[in-house]
Amino acid sequence: MYSIGGSRADHNASPTLDGVGNLTEGGRMSLNTGELNGDIDGLFDKLLGQSTEVPDALAEVATVTLCADQDVCLGGDFVDTFPISDTSMALFMGDFVGHDSSLARKAVVLKFLVRRLVSAGLSVSEIMERASALVGNAMPDQYASAFLGRLDLIDGRLEYSSAGHEPGVIFRPNGTESLEISGMLLGVLSNPKYESHVVNIAGATLALYTDGLTEAVVNQDRTRYGTERLTSVLNSRLMAGHSLSEVASMTFADIADACVKEPLSDDATLLLIRPLVPLNLRME
Repeated sequence: MYSIGGSRADHNASPTLDGVGNLTEGGRMSLNTGELNGDIDGLFDKLLGQSTEVPDALAEVATVTLCADQDVCLGGDFVDTFPISDTSMALFMGDFVGHDSSLARKAVVLKFLVRRLVSAGLSVSEIMERASALVGNAMPDQYASAFLGRLDLIDGRLEYSSAGHEPGVIFRPNGTESLEISGMLLGVLSNPKYESHVVNIAGATLALYTDGLTEAVVNQDRTRYGTERLTSVLNSRLMAGHSLSEVASMTFADIADACVKEPLSDDATLLLIRPLVPLNLRME
């Protein structure tokens, strides 16, 4: 089963984390953990109800999830893209350890929290620290990899932080570049510190993905699909001039064909993004 999504946003978010916790002075998090097992469906409705699309004129975005469970597409993968301002957006992707429908509900809470903290103006590394506190305090025995980025759509500057997530890949006209990997999984340490990194993706395409994609088994010898094959397939489709939606669909078609004898054991998610502001219109 494919699940295909676009970019959504919350322009009206306030610093109060209704149903999850509160932001206190200085941006500290006070978690109301008792609410996490309550009206999560209500949180989900609120998250979607306050969403808007990223303007097509500023960025091309494609997200695809290939679900291990063909009947119910609910698992540990999560992805969210949403505007921060008229010229910037956030990218949030991650993967809870394990695979069951309860993780999808926890992912909703985590995405809700991150949207609120982004709106409150915290840095990406600070947000990762708060997210790790949420997972560690309110979701016992759960861990998640995560990637959070803040992208300026005018000059292409991407500030990002990683919590043990798969390394993203930047596809440029003259080659590819892997993003930095740093930080423990969310929920592992009681007081984790995360690093912020900066890279420019103007004129390039960024690919983020979960490990269910690269670790997919392609034959009875237990060979994995792998990062090298993923990078090669993506690069060839991008160089051929396909849209990002087409590239994503073609890539997952290749994965499905390669894994025809070995069904996926984990959900696999791919996010592709390309800033569209022409070089001659970017601010100095």
